[in-house]
Amino acid sequence: MEENDVRSKQVIRKKHLKYIRRSFSPIGIAMTYEKMWIGYIDDTGAARFEISPNIFMKHAGIFGSTGSGKTVLGKILMEEMTLQKIPSIVIDPQGDISSLLVPNDDDVLKEKGVDLERKNDFFNSAEIRVFTPSSNKGIPISLNPVIFPPFNMDDVEVVRILDNVANTLVELLEKLVKYPPAKVIQSKSVIYTILLENWNRKKTIDNLQHLTNLIQNDEEFYQKFMNKTEKDKLVISLNNLLIGSTGLLFSGQAKLDIGSLLEEKDGKTPLNIFFLKSLLNENEKHLFISILIQALYSWMIQQGSTPNIKCFFYMDEMAPFMPAGMSSPPGKAMLLLLLRQARKYGVSCALASQSPKDIDYHGLDQINTFFFGRILSEQSQKVIRNLLSAKMNPERLDEIVNKITVLNTGQFIGFIPDLKDAGDSMQFKTRYLFSKHLTFTEADLKSIIHPDVPDTDQNEPLPDDQGASSQPTEDITGPGEETDAISTPPPDAVTQSSTTDAGSKQDYYKFKQLHDKVMEEILKRTVEYDFYDKLVNVLKIQRFVDISIFNPIIFDYIKKLLEKFEFEIEFEGMAENGIPTIISRREQANIAVSCIITENKTKIGVFGAYTSEQTRSQLEKLVDGVCELVKKVKI
Repeated sequence: MEENDVRSKQVIRKKHLKYIRRSFSPIGIAMTYEKMWIGYIDDTGAARFEISPNIFMKHAGIFGSTGSGKTVLGKILMEEMTLQKIPSIVIDPQGDISSLLVPNDDDVLKEKGVDLERKNDFFNSAEIRVFTPSSNKGIPISLNPVIFPPFNMDDVEVVRILDNVANTLVELLEKLVKYPPAKVIQSKSVIYTILLENWNRKKTIDNLQHLTNLIQNDEEFYQKFMNKTEKDKLVISLNNLLIGSTGLLFSGQAKLDIGSLLEEKDGKTPLNIFFLKSLLNENEKHLFISILIQALYSWMIQQGSTPNIKCFFYMDEMAPFMPAGMSSPPGKAMLLLLLRQARKYGVSCALASQSPKDIDYHGLDQINTFFFGRILSEQSQKVIRNLLSAKMNPERLDEIVNKITVLNTGQFIGFIPDLKDAGDSMQFKTRYLFSKHLTFTEADLKSIIHPDVPDTDQNEPLPDDQGASSQPTEDITGPGEETDAISTPPPDAVTQSSTTDAGSKQDYYKFKQLHDKVMEEILKRTVEYDFYDKLVNVLKIQRFVDISIFNPIIFDYIKKLLEKFEFEIEFEGMAENGIPTIISRREQANIAVSCIITENKTKIGVFGAYTSEQTRSQLEKLVDGVCELVKKVKI
């Protein structure tokens, strides 16, 4: 089987990990390599194709259809940059870059003419890290969407960074928590102004929660832009970014710090790979990319200009993140800004995609070196002609485009204007990788990075919020009623069979195992956000009850109890995220009940909202009464 073919998914066993650790212990001093060995000028392997790393200072683009070998070429660049002692930040959307962790077989490499000493030098000198956002299968990483620039930064750059932070946050609100599009511009103004005013006052905003608290507590400021209702809606929406799967991006212990990621440690050069398959959807991937690029840009600006490469940034399959045309996903503007500014500050960028026609032309204009694998699309060939027409004569351009259509896997035509004594372009074949070319899943990563940790122990439980737990009270009487009227369920409740389970057809959504804290936050935010217009105020009372199995009949008894106390049911059904919910109201008070169902248990949240403190005591008793009712219903 050809080495460049993507092999079937494999789980790397413990013994493979031990082999990696034994074979490449840091013994001796790695050689210094003047040039990067990319491959061979022809198929015979007689003449090596080697180039200086400085060529990549002006950025590179790798383009080729599926199976052309573009990802392998990208991985070769990473291996060679590491041998040049240049640290890397790499985006891995598909999982096939993370297999840089696994060394290729010596016998195979010998047969293919690969220098084993060079391979050993790579593994001895590389600190390969695979980060898995929202997951502990690899190395967990925590993002901070509020990239706050240092106070000594140039004012123009501060405006750029803060504007992008505000823009990213409102785009995330719109895409992830369905924030009203009509409020986006208004909310961006609020966020940007608070960021800038605090920077001018030399007051740091640490993270998203800190920013949200500032918006919530600054009574004078927000009135310049929005009324109280609009402000509360913005605060709730920002808080929604901190819960559920999106919230996991911000909750890890390992913080995203570009300076630390690129710092050489124990003589090893960092090769940082961000494994995007651990994220649940495209919106989360765009969120991650946007914040990562902002962090890289902020770090880069602080370093000052330099003629040397300080960081190699590689992004595979990047068309969705910098698409052609008017589409502008989160992060696109920062990617374009990074490409424009990076070479001045010593950040070399290499981007890979199936076709240049899929990439925004503003980004293509910043690329000096191109590698073209096999491309058959006439539209793509037309874009290639437009890219190179001003840089070579028509006859030479026709020859190159015609060759591109018949290239084999691993063959490329490189357009390299800065390559001396070799013309502006040449055809070459990539060398074999030092590492195996596999497509990894999260399970594969875990078997390498955490081989001794059982799957059930991978996600450490979050601490329970004791203050939010439902506690029995001495007196749970409601307004004018005796205790038994509230806490005792109807007689037929105890006779219900437990045959209604997850196997039955239900409209509600069943989650996998979740931490208690996450479940409670989801329940509260579901009520606050999805039913904001039905609440008289923010939720001020909250209780949580755990039960083993959910049966919709529980809600029937809750409704009967609420109606008994003259609460009208304003909503009964499923929230947009599939969580069963009841919203009730009596005058200026609400009682809301929501329920989250997981594989091992069900958690019911009971919430109260009110406008007058005079109703608080009675409402708390009724909320506690609903909790007691839930506990006593036997399914």
